[in-house]
Amino acid sequence: MPVSPVVASVHDPLARLRTRTAALAPDDGVAVCAGVLLAAVDDPEGAADDPPARALARELADRLLAAWDAEARGGPLAACWRPVFRLRRHPRLTPLQFALAGLNAQFGYDVPLALIGSTARLSGGEPGTVEREFHRAAQPLLLALDEAAHDWLAPYWSALRVADPLTHLVGVWNADRARQQALTSCRIYAQLAERPTGAAEFTEQLAARAGTTAALLLTPLTPP
Repeated sequence: MPVSPVVASVHDPLARLRTRTAALAPDDGVAVCAGVLLAAVDDPEGAADDPPARALARELADRLLAAWDAEARGGPLAACWRPVFRLRRHPRLTPLQFALAGLNAQFGYDVPLALIGSTARLSGGEPGTVEREFHRAAQPLLLALDEAAHDWLAPYWSALRVADPLTHLVGVWNADRARQQALTSCRIYAQLAERPTGAAEFTEQLAARAGTTAALLLTPLTPP
């Protein structure tokens, strides 16, 4: 029996993320992070028609929803998402800062865990296999996310000036470097996947490193 579109949407993390985001203020930090992901998968030239990338996007949406639920019940959050949720309504932070903090969490933490964790055949970390899977699913999605952050928030990017402190702050983010680090993290995590203790320690390190960058990106700079 075919599954109705309504029932399917209930189980689709992207559809659930879209519904929950619609209820938030546009400048809510979580709404901005979710909006960039949704814009990336809606772009017909991005991840919309790329099944592996869209499948990974669903994994990222599911992880963002899980963090959202954890924050709502006072549960623990991965260090990379903690600053976003803690500062989501800060009046002196811009959507551009939240967008980059979200990309930082996804590139630096969510993608390695989602890509390797959902692909059992990558366990053991055979380098060629990990790289093929990364370039098949993660690379197009990460490119689409970066492009969505620039297109969706174009007015904020165009308003940046050389002497603006925000210009120097967003310079912390480098998409090419972040993609390369994501691939490296995928390789290492795949090699550790069959060693629970090592894998757990590595994921904590990933979250902490991304959390440090997120806290820097979310430094309030605009006048009160």
